[in-house]
Amino acid sequence: MFNYIKGQITDIQEGYLVIETAGGVGYELNCSGHTLSALKIGDEQKIFVYYSSSEAGVFLYGFYSKEEKGMFLRLISISGIGPKAAVSVLGGVTPNELATIILSGDIDRLVKIKGVGKKTAERIILELKDKVYSEFKDTPLVFDGIVSRQPLSDASKDAVLALMSMGYSKNEASGAVAKVYCDGMGLEEIIVEALKK
Repeated sequence: MFNYIKGQITDIQEGYLVIETAGGVGYELNCSGHTLSALKIGDEQKIFVYYSSSEAGVFLYGFYSKEEKGMFLRLISISGIGPKAAVSVLGGVTPNELATIILSGDIDRLVKIKGVGKKTAERIILELKDKVYSEFKDTPLVFDGIVSRQPLSDASKDAVLALMSMGYSKNEASGAVAKVYCDGMGLEEIIVEALKK
């Protein structure tokens, strides 16, 4: 029904903003923390939107980028995850970070996001892994702040654990593995290359 709304940001509050169009209409859009932090009052912006109508009422959800809206649409395609829950998930991670978490099957990182329990995390990974892979297969992914050339495999996740057992912190181990990992690398090769970093 709506694709985007273009206008001036006139108010930003926790969980939502108001954007006023040229016709003088102010639309209240529910937004993630990432979208809200990217904007300021007075900005002229194009905000991508999703219209939701249910027994609870009529709501508009706003997104700073097409990527965030796309990830939102994937999340709400999962049974049991509604628009509010999806926006909450996107408030904890960027679309790129969420793609990395899904592709690496990192349930532990997913449950750290506010409002995401273990069952929900498992469902997100199970139902979105193939969809996210086809969308992000040619996109560099961020893993613990490091740009990775490839989604993490089981071998690379094992390499992170191996490095942690050697005394590296999780961030150090994850970063080292993400820097060196290429598709097809075995566990030993990953560890050897990571130790050189």
